[in-house]
Amino acid sequence: AEATAESDGSDHGSSGGASEVTTRCQADGASHHRSVNEDSSGFMGGAQIGYNLQFSQFVVGVEGDISSTDWDGSRDVNWFATVRGRLGYAWDRVMPYATAGLAIAEVDRPFTGPSSETETGWTAGGGIEFAVSDNVSLRGEYLHFDLSDIDGDIVRGGINFRFWRPQPEPVPYGY
Repeated sequence: AEATAESDGSDHGSSGGASEVTTRCQADGASHHRSVNEDSSGFMGGAQIGYNLQFSQFVVGVEGDISSTDWDGSRDVNWFATVRGRLGYAWDRVMPYATAGLAIAEVDRPFTGPSSETETGWTAGGGIEFAVSDNVSLRGEYLHFDLSDIDGDIVRGGINFRFWRPQPEPVPYGY
């Protein structure tokens, strides 16, 4: 038997979506198809770390995040992580950005017995970040991900704390 799934969920506190599972069985040269539609829901929460460099108004960075999830469906996702590059444009205290990179998740396979697999794939999306102060910013982000046989969409919000910020070079007094 072979099973494939597509998942469409979103995250903003709680999420909802739909999953479709198609099972194909082949015996004696005959192929039988059965589709099962189900609702999936879940929640995710986690942490991120990153580093940005600013050149004039352009911002280039890299960030990684990991979230614990309780996405339930035909394939339960236990945790979800990304490592992504980021390119933004800082305009006053607002920065829209695009992001893309690697997606990784631990997925349970309830139809094949109690087993978990780590799946990898890609993710891409964009967001907007707003600087509340020099060390705190708020962000909203959309990501699309594709992990071999699971793909979906995530909408999430977050708060960033900057623990280190380079200080401007002091200007020496000249004679």
